[in-house]
Parts: sequence; C-alpha cells; structure tokens
Amino acid sequence: MRGRLESCVLVIILCCALSGCAFFEDSNGSFELDVSISANTGTIVESYYDGNLESNKKVTISFDFSKTAADLRLIGVDKNDGSDPIEEPTEEDLILDLEFQTHGNYSVSVYAVNFDGFRESFTTQITVDLRINWVENSTSNPIPLELNPIPKNGGEHPK
Repeated sequence: MRGRLESCVLVIILCCALSGCAFFEDSNGSFELDVSISANTGTIVESYYDGNLESNKKVTISFDFSKTAADLRLIGVDKNDGSDPIEEPTEEDLILDLEFQTHGNYSVSVYAVNFDGFRESFTTQITVDLRINWVENSTSNPIPLELNPIPKNGGEHPK
C-alpha cells in the first residue's frame, strides 16, 4: 500500500512539474486579423450646374486594424482594380482610409503583416454607386449629359 501511495505522490509531483509545459504555445507565427470597416457601400455624388462640374463627393471607407491582437508591422488595403494598394507601417495609426473615385463593385483585399513576417488577409465586397445632380437654368436649349454607366474598375455595375 505504501508503494502505491509513493507512486501516486510521484505521479502527482511529475504532473505538477510538467503542467507548465501546457502554457507554451506552438505558434507558427500566424494571427487572427480583426478589422472594423466603416461601411461596405457608398455613393459618389457629382453636382453639375449649367453643364459644369461644381463638386465631386468621393467615397472614403475606413479600415480599423486596432482590434487585431498581434504586433503588426504593416497594414494594407488593395482595391484589386489595377491601382496601387494603400500600405502603411504601424508606427503611428492602425486606421487606413481608402478613397473610391469611380463607381462599381470592388473585391477589396485587407491584409496585415506581423513582426515575424507572417501575412494574414481576407477579402470583402465594397459597392460604390454614382448619383449625378444636374441643375440647368436655360432649359430651352439643354446641355447633353454624357454618362458612361460602365464602371472604370472593370467590375460589375453596382445598382
């Protein structure tokens, strides 16, 4: 009986001594990317007066990487429309603003790189519509409005 008791105590002591090993992570460097997006839709508003463009309100969408529980070295967003991606080192801010100047449906890649060099990303859909406000004083001889409904990003029409 005493031998079994000593064996049980020895097993308990070994288990307690080795239990600290359960707290070590076998990390491959990957991390979970948690990004808040201010909106997934927007509308560009072009205002014309007597045929002249008076104002052009573009769509700006913010991507907030601050909820990602990892030490990030670089954050980025790519519209995948042929334009250059927006990338920033994380020295100052963890928010990127992406401006859309043309209407269309965009498949946007959101990504970050941690200090170990591992990159995590995901893709989200952004829809940008176009509204034209046209005011003309002389309606007896109206100016023609040239409108190209085909999105310049080569994607599908929004609405």
